[in-house]
Amino acid sequence: MNTILKSVLLSIGVLFLLYLFFQSRHDILFHLGRTNLAFLALSLIVALAGNGVQSLLFRDLMKKYGVPLDGSRALRLFFYGQIAKYIPGRVWSVIMQRMLIDRGGSLMALVHANIDQMIFSICIMSLISLNFLAAAGEVTLLFGGTLVAAGMAVAMMKSRTMARVTRRMIRHFRAHETIACQEYGFIDGGRITSYFVVNLISALAAYYLLFYAVFGLGLRESAFYISCLGLAWLVGAITLVVPAGIGVREGVFIALARYAESELQTELLVSIAVIVRCWVILQDLGGAALIYFLTAWKSGCSSTPAS
Repeated sequence: MNTILKSVLLSIGVLFLLYLFFQSRHDILFHLGRTNLAFLALSLIVALAGNGVQSLLFRDLMKKYGVPLDGSRALRLFFYGQIAKYIPGRVWSVIMQRMLIDRGGSLMALVHANIDQMIFSICIMSLISLNFLAAAGEVTLLFGGTLVAAGMAVAMMKSRTMARVTRRMIRHFRAHETIACQEYGFIDGGRITSYFVVNLISALAAYYLLFYAVFGLGLRESAFYISCLGLAWLVGAITLVVPAGIGVREGVFIALARYAESELQTELLVSIAVIVRCWVILQDLGGAALIYFLTAWKSGCSSTPAS
């Protein structure tokens, strides 16, 4: 029943996106027609680099829960999991990742690692939603928010708090189920901090490059929209029933931006919402495709007999 509900909501979200595109297709095509392709490509490269850093965090989280991974397998698990999040039912990312690991106890390790990774992303996007402070000159508040978000990310990634909460919940609902997950090892705090800083910078840079490439906006103009997008992402993450927050984030972004600045044109907001969603999907598809071809190329090279 839950999967059916999510399938219905995903369909509604997709139809809502199509409706937005149809209503503002002339404006969307206008912006796409004057896009700076070089900066658009650079925004995608920077965003993919940030996702690559998240895959390194994912590798360390799996090791923290007793399932060490090499770098190439961690990349596959992370980027393939990004594609599976669009399938109704939150378990599909974990199921796809589990198919790539042939090791006992890996299922719960994957569950815990994905939850920790979501918390890390929430900390990053919370800061992005405060990006308007930079445009307003509130550097002190922004710096304080950065310290708080970074501290929370480091504390949560080092601890096993969410893992314990998750296991208690599973035992409560499935009392007779055996839950195996070894726990040993901690992630170095300095390493988590470096992941946090690099991922935050890459995410912000990618957004700014996108707005400059497609809409020709400068730093101050882009900051407002990026903040609204960050808040919309957080709302989409909370509404777990909608796969990848499709439709929810776009609707929330338009409503927030119109509430904050009533003089903004709806057509521009719709164009931003639709183009950003397509940009994110392109990141996910491009990252998974890149890892797939690199893996295939590496396998082909290793299987080629030496002359």
